[in-house]
Amino acid sequence: MRRGGLYLYAGLLCACGYGWLLWHLFAEGGGMAWWGCPSRRLFRLPCPGCGATRACLKLLHGEFGEAFRLNPNAYIIMAALVAVPVLLALDYGGRHGLFRRVCEGVERLLGRRWVLAAVVLAEGGIWVRNFCLYF
Repeated sequence: MRRGGLYLYAGLLCACGYGWLLWHLFAEGGGMAWWGCPSRRLFRLPCPGCGATRACLKLLHGEFGEAFRLNPNAYIIMAALVAVPVLLALDYGGRHGLFRRVCEGVERLLGRRWVLAAVVLAEGGIWVRNFCLYF
């Protein structure tokens, strides 16, 4: 992917993530006045992301244990929502290619079979856990 496309895609993804969280944070009814998980609604099955929105909101309120209980992926999501705009701003400010280098480093890391296997096992574990919690 070209640099401009990568940056645009990452920026739009972060903007959507911030919009989603802000809508739930300030929406009527404590932020959960919506129709639920799209995946669960559509397929009637919980996904590894089930509970992530509520978990991110718990993190914003400082309820770390409850956030982990709802969905451990919330820590990764929130870290990305903080790191990506910072890296994009640093690149814009003159550190050309920093975001791209970080992305390439993550890609190289996930290219190692044992790391990819650990991530797949962890996500599989979260999915099984979500089946038990939400099904």
